[in-house]
Amino acid sequence: MITRDFLVTGGFNNGYVPKLGSAVIQPVFASANIAVRREVLNEVGGFDNAAGTREDADLSLKIAATRWLIFHDERARVQHEFRARLGQLCKQWYRYGLDHAYVLRKHTRPGLELFSRTGTHRGMMGYRIPFPIRVFLPLTLFHVFHFSTAAALICWYFSLPYLAAACGVVAALSGIKHFLLPLPRKRFREWAVFLCLRYVMNWAFVIGGFIGGLRHGMINLEPAHDRNSMPEETWPCE
Repeated sequence: MITRDFLVTGGFNNGYVPKLGSAVIQPVFASANIAVRREVLNEVGGFDNAAGTREDADLSLKIAATRWLIFHDERARVQHEFRARLGQLCKQWYRYGLDHAYVLRKHTRPGLELFSRTGTHRGMMGYRIPFPIRVFLPLTLFHVFHFSTAAALICWYFSLPYLAAACGVVAALSGIKHFLLPLPRKRFREWAVFLCLRYVMNWAFVIGGFIGGLRHGMINLEPAHDRNSMPEETWPCE
């Protein structure tokens, strides 16, 4: 299996990609740019049409449970057209989150799964805790910023100034890292547009995942995109 686009656990080098410990935190490829052995598809049953826009994530997880490996090749490149309108972009990422809930439900059992971008291979890692229902909580900067901001406001409302200040510090640090670092050396206007688009896209993704999770009887918050800098040829979209 050959791919260069990882939707969940990006940051791997060229070569065979290692399998991770979680059932759902695995290298996930985009089916827009892959080559797959016929025997692999026959073994795992091919694509699941019920997975909607996340059929590639579902196939990735099915393959991760077998002996087969993913090979990451930076030379395999394709160019895609991004959605031209903001409404189209939001609808696309809302649907990604909405359909991902089906895949999570299919490949997991009840439990609390924490996602973190810290760990080996610079990808996302999972920490599983026993729990009666399926809960998926990411620890990306986007979520930390909003959770800590909300906590600071709640603590301030209930006259807890020290807790409010502590939450405010966390919100400020995560917000600076998420929105401002690293600062670009040029093309500030395009960078600002990119940050705005990414922020709206993240909300569409998270809301879609949350609604999809409720439909499948679980709590699901999708991991947001935190990366600020991008190669010149892909500005201003991610």
